[in-house]
Amino acid sequence: MTGTIIVTGELFFPFLLKKNELKDKYSVDIGKLNKADLKKLKDFGVDNDIKSKKDDWGRGNYITVASSLPITNLKFNSNQFLSEGELSKLGNGTKVKVLLGKYATASYGTFLSFIGAKVLEAVWYEVSGDDSELYADEDDTTAAEAFDNAAPVGNLGDEDDDEIPF
Repeated sequence: MTGTIIVTGELFFPFLLKKNELKDKYSVDIGKLNKADLKKLKDFGVDNDIKSKKDDWGRGNYITVASSLPITNLKFNSNQFLSEGELSKLGNGTKVKVLLGKYATASYGTFLSFIGAKVLEAVWYEVSGDDSELYADEDDTTAAEAFDNAAPVGNLGDEDDDEIPF
């Protein structure tokens, strides 16, 4: 099956502009997926990509999307992509509608691809100085711990506009 699907959830561990060192790719988890979105993913043929965890971050049912290129195609509305500064401060719990595709490789199977997303409600993390504590070395605080310790500074969203403007 080819094509695209749209799921609604929350972002967790958004490595959008810097590679996740554990994966050596840019990546993001899309969590808190509801039953309807889980069915869409199963019908799309990527049910093996669905993970379920009861963890400290509350991801619930989630998928991980990874890319060899930075993930920058997120919008607030039809005319405004997020800037690099905004992308670097986007945090866990950001509510999104995500347009997903998939691709197959001969050697490794089928993978989800992140085509774009509409941010419904952003959670911002205040980063003082440089962002090195968000992307810690293995000897330092983990990225997950840094996200947990970062302070949310506000929300932004337009709940009246339900259409995804891709």
